[in-house]
Amino acid sequence: MGNIAGVKRDFKALEKRRLKGLKLRREGMPRSEVARRLGVSRHAVRQWEKQVEEGGEEAVFG
Repeated sequence: MGNIAGVKRDFKALEKRRLKGLKLRREGMPRSEVARRLGVSRHAVRQWEKQVEEGGEEAVFG
């Protein structure tokens, strides 16, 4: 199933990107640098962190 534009999402790649972002944050990299390196917004990085804070990694990765 695709999104509105008909493009299929690679959920494994998205999960890998979230894992990488959380790892970089744990290592002390600023949120803005993580976002820049991974091509996402700072808000997205913060959302990943918030999900982990509220529900553990299971909340992020299902």
